[in-house]
Amino acid sequence: MVREKSLRTAHGGNGVLSSRQRLHPLLDGIARIFDFTGSLNQPVRRAPLEVKTARAMDRAWQSVGDSLRAVMAVYPPERLRETQETKEQG
Repeated sequence: MVREKSLRTAHGGNGVLSSRQRLHPLLDGIARIFDFTGSLNQPVRRAPLEVKTARAMDRAWQSVGDSLRAVMAVYPPERLRETQETKEQG
């Protein structure tokens, strides 16, 4: 006996429909009939490109800072002093 996949797992794979996937037109029509709050007709809000770019830059600099802190925690302080003294003498 072959079991049919549910509509959500057949299309979404994980049981959740993504925003790009559409329901069957019949199911979409039924959903719109019973959509008393109007949530299906609300526009998708997206952040402007400048905001996305700023967030990406922020994450990148946070990563750089995390890497620097990790390296500085491992690097022995006396070795750092030796390196600075060598540069001053050179």
